[in-house]
Amino acid sequence: MLYYGPLDLSNYSQVKEQVVVIYRHLRSRSMPITKYEDEYWPDWALDVLRNWANTGCRRAQTDPIVRKEIIPASPDPPVKFRVRKDVMSMTEEEINEYRMKLDDVLGAREKDSRWQELGWLHAQWCLHYQEATFFWHRAMLVYMEGLIDFPIPFWNGFAKESANPESAFAGIPNVFLEDEYFHPIAKEWRKNPLKYALACNPQGSDPSPVKRDSILENGKSTTDNTAWAKKIKDLMTLYHEQIKNALDTSTYSWPQETGFPWANLPAFKENMPDSDYAHRTTFDGIFEQPHDNMHGWLGGIGGDMSDNTKTGFDPLFYSMHANFDRIVAAWQSQHPNQTYSSNFPLRPFTDGAKVLSYEESRQYMFTTLGDMAKDTRTMGYIYAPPASPDAAPLRTQAFGPKAVSQGGHAVVTSAKLMAAKGVKVKGDVESVKVPYVVFEDVRCTTESYQINVYLDEGSEATFIGQSTRLGMGQGDIRNGGLKNRQRCEKSTITRAIEVKQFAKQLEEDGGRIRLEVRNLSTGNKVSEEEAARLKGFQARVVWM
Repeated sequence: MLYYGPLDLSNYSQVKEQVVVIYRHLRSRSMPITKYEDEYWPDWALDVLRNWANTGCRRAQTDPIVRKEIIPASPDPPVKFRVRKDVMSMTEEEINEYRMKLDDVLGAREKDSRWQELGWLHAQWCLHYQEATFFWHRAMLVYMEGLIDFPIPFWNGFAKESANPESAFAGIPNVFLEDEYFHPIAKEWRKNPLKYALACNPQGSDPSPVKRDSILENGKSTTDNTAWAKKIKDLMTLYHEQIKNALDTSTYSWPQETGFPWANLPAFKENMPDSDYAHRTTFDGIFEQPHDNMHGWLGGIGGDMSDNTKTGFDPLFYSMHANFDRIVAAWQSQHPNQTYSSNFPLRPFTDGAKVLSYEESRQYMFTTLGDMAKDTRTMGYIYAPPASPDAAPLRTQAFGPKAVSQGGHAVVTSAKLMAAKGVKVKGDVESVKVPYVVFEDVRCTTESYQINVYLDEGSEATFIGQSTRLGMGQGDIRNGGLKNRQRCEKSTITRAIEVKQFAKQLEEDGGRIRLEVRNLSTGNKVSEEEAARLKGFQARVVWM
């Protein structure tokens, strides 16, 4: 780089005169080495420049050394981060300390406790189907960590081995299934709060421990492992592919106004122009599908993770969302120039998600989406490497321009304009169209449902995809039910499942598919007549 603004970096006099300013720009990573804005001076090179300035800015080795400190040493003050570790790589002592925090600080096994407040916080205030979804949940994790002063461990449902039925990484980690743990301070055995945390009961009776999918709770069988193998291999492989699709995007979210969901998209039509499909590159819209699916996977029939009112009472919820947050943070690191709807308030969090303010009326007091869209280090935490490799690499960068907080709404351009700027847009670069199973007019529901999609092959059925509708639940019936009923309800949400591996069969069969809908609260199959009455439960194949 020869020029930086008005500075001619090849001009000795200009460099000598402005060396302090140049050093500060280099050290603050606002001035790159080259024209590429992600290439910066390493620390050793900065030390060479500082030493050159402090010894007289010599032009040649024969020039006299004139020692004068014009650039003092300026080491960055040490910063201590909470390190969120993979739960599978933690020592027994670390796990027991986390369990102790849930017991002693949050009262996870007690009726009237902070644990119950956390659960109801999520039940009443969480956001879904919009740009703020994962940032609201990030704020909740930050708030919880502040309470317990301990990093939340992540459960890596994106580990490649989690789709291997024979692997130790398959299913729910044992630390969530063990009956007891040894309290490190009381020096006594106690019930494991990761298993026996109290769930909510919206009807108001005494709560019982959280309930999870029976196949996952029972683990591998010594006799018949058919259900286990399907649960692990078939479904986790599907979820991994959905996450990979989300990672292969270049835009975080569709433009949002206050209260509008990410998926406020035009209805699908056959053979629409590629320019109408820029939303296929939005990260959060694709990523929320495996999010919902994993909720249903862990909760199963009648489990707490399958019901949005109950899910925040299960310790698995926090470790699962820590992993989602890890993936979001990795995506953000690779896409640092995103613009977010930064002023969107994440109620009821205030003071950087350190405080809950349920009755705050001043919108400017709330923690915002922009606050939570920053590098996680600004919030005091980082992630340790996973214990087992991810199904796809999560690349991060150490430096580079960060997300710009400018207020207003996210900016998304058309696919053609994005391509003109050199951004890869699938619709413009792929010559072969890909089949998607498309659900239109999707809305929030009270109950949770699982929709399995099959090729319609007469008596045979080949599973090709799944969409979980995580219901909002009934809320706290004792206190009037849900408090924030409008937090995700819009009538134009569209969801699409990529099924390109079945393109040949779908083309030969004319795109015939069959749906099986099951109520996750009761376990009952939903009849075709009942499913037809539910908004967004009909699907068709669209080639894009």
